[in-house]
Amino acid sequence: MLNELKKHFTYNSKEITLVILPHYILGFGEDLMGLTPEHNLSIVSTYGMKKQHLPEACVGISLHEIGHNLGLGHCGNQGCLMKALCKPKNFYNGVYRLCEEHRKQLVSSDVPQKR
Repeated sequence: MLNELKKHFTYNSKEITLVILPHYILGFGEDLMGLTPEHNLSIVSTYGMKKQHLPEACVGISLHEIGHNLGLGHCGNQGCLMKALCKPKNFYNGVYRLCEEHRKQLVSSDVPQKR
């Protein structure tokens, strides 16, 4: 899974801690699978993810949370990795894409500092 994450995001020298936990985390709620409380920490819960889609869903939600670490906000674009409602089923097909606007922000390093 780490190799899959590395394929999608490489970013200068920013150090990011990604924590993936296999159980329900109080306060996440049923539909909330990830959280980025700080700009260098992301938490992903695999609780409730369907086992047959666990790798794809976990990678997708992890990439979404790492996007927040890099300063990307939520997106209204249906096919964007940063879509506001980040649910495991969004990633069952193993496709992880950023919309053109977010892609340009990462490439140009024009990423806002606040989410």
